[in-house]
Amino acid sequence: MSNNKMLAKVYTTSLESADRGEIVRVLNDKLNATSPQNLVDYVGLSVENLEDRLERLKVAKSEIALIETATKAQIEYIKLEVAEFFSSNGISKIEGDRISSITTSNPKPVEELHYEDENVLIQMGYAKTSLDKTAVKNAIKNRELSDAYAYITHSLKPTTIKINKKRGA
Repeated sequence: MSNNKMLAKVYTTSLESADRGEIVRVLNDKLNATSPQNLVDYVGLSVENLEDRLERLKVAKSEIALIETATKAQIEYIKLEVAEFFSSNGISKIEGDRISSITTSNPKPVEELHYEDENVLIQMGYAKTSLDKTAVKNAIKNRELSDAYAYITHSLKPTTIKINKKRGA
């Protein structure tokens, strides 16, 4: 966010919190009280304010994600260091007053697969196959397939508006 936006006075509009059914009434009332140009500015300002709110939420989410990552890392550090402390002192379990107990546990062994030649295993039938949708689309377009077809679906979303902001504003 630029410094100008941070210091600018924020003008809120009733459109920002209006229910869907109220929007046309608000627009009619505004148009009766002002010019069409002011109505355009009013609508644009309301959408811009909501977009700014979304941007602030995006920044807050990324900050929260950083805090969450650091918190999860701190939990892991504590668990690892406590386990090391317990192990170095010959402790496998300690009972607590408020916490039932803390015990150390060794991770379960992980089974890993090793092989010399992947192609040999694939030839033996140990492989998966999947449909190449791009190739099928091309074959349909080239009339090479009669057992498949492609169709286009149209969005059910209603017509909306685009706010064109003035340059330098």
